[in-house]
Amino acid sequence: MSNNLLEMELVDSTDSNKNASSESNKNKKSETVEIEKSTLDALIKRIDRLEKTGNKSRLANYDRMNDENPDTIIKLRVIDGKVVIGWSDLLTNKAEVDPTTRKIIEDQKLEVYYEDGSKEIMDIVVFNRRFTHIFMTLKEETNMKTAEDRKKYGNRKFVLESDDGKEYTIGEKFVN
Repeated sequence: MSNNLLEMELVDSTDSNKNASSESNKNKKSETVEIEKSTLDALIKRIDRLEKTGNKSRLANYDRMNDENPDTIIKLRVIDGKVVIGWSDLLTNKAEVDPTTRKIIEDQKLEVYYEDGSKEIMDIVVFNRRFTHIFMTLKEETNMKTAEDRKKYGNRKFVLESDDGKEYTIGEKFVN
């Protein structure tokens, strides 16, 4: 046996004494892999090390994507511990050159709407720098038919569920 942990010997499982059973298994070809216990232990130890030191989220993502029916994961923004469920278009959008420093000064503000019903006017630079993402599972997707619904949600509305079971209804414009 070589030192390579992945190199294994194939052993044919059919015996000359099993002619009767081999005739019934002609359509099925079974193979058995035979390795030494020390090699199997080393292989299991190596897999354990890889799983312990590997990126857990990438392993989970791989498992989820190779599942028969993978869940659709959607990211939502979180600012200061509150889930963002929407934001407005720019309320102010000014760009001026400071005459003394000759630098461009921008004044771009928008209104951010949170899950608890509160809202906040915030600079767009702060909005784009201060957020983190949380991952939600898509439970339901609805196409909007009326103009009023399209204005509120966009063309589609999503019902999302967090890991702790909380549900959010959010328009397609506000998911990342």
